[in-house]
Amino acid sequence: MITKVSNYIDFPITPGFMILNIEITDAGQVAKTEVIYSDISSYATKTITKRFSEARFRPAQRNGVPVPDVVLLKISFGPGS
Repeated sequence: MITKVSNYIDFPITPGFMILNIEITDAGQVAKTEVIYSDISSYATKTITKRFSEARFRPAQRNGVPVPDVVLLKISFGPGS
């Protein structure tokens, strides 16, 4: 990932996690985000999804050539996260 996604949360959030599927273009831009699972509030889920959708990634490479990729992230909240 090239862009640092802020972990600052300015709203209350209960412990839990979400799983986010991110499709990345060969240019490192996010083409699509999809929430696979979330047990946190819908506001928190939307906010965090938006942050990742605006991020830039270093594209995957195959034989030295940038290629599209898919990343599956588990994002945890709460003690020990």
